[in-house]
Amino acid sequence: MNIATRILTALLAIIAFILGGHGAIEGLAVEAPSILDNEYRFFAGVWFGVGLGLAYCVLHLERTTLLFRALMLTIFMGGIARIIGLSEYAAEAQIIAPIAIELVAPILLVWMQSRSPHITNL
Repeated sequence: MNIATRILTALLAIIAFILGGHGAIEGLAVEAPSILDNEYRFFAGVWFGVGLGLAYCVLHLERTTLLFRALMLTIFMGGIARIIGLSEYAAEAQIIAPIAIELVAPILLVWMQSRSPHITNL
């Protein structure tokens, strides 16, 4: 497996750990209805779980093609959901960067992983 793929996957896992863990523990940083805070914490927990899965994949990528690609699809669909949200509000700089990461990184990483001679492509 290409070391660059492992490094990028590890970086994505770290992002998921930090953001997911922080969001689950701290909740929303603004005054909001309890249901909104609850939903935010749930999705932060899911994001943390994606980080756990990615960390596992970094260590075992040659044997976890399906899990890796499912996690990449999950991240990509999160980016799509954010784009749909842009129909409701204006895009701000702090929203554009996560969308770009969520749409570009999964495609790039699946492509990089598929080029490894040790991976069984599905």
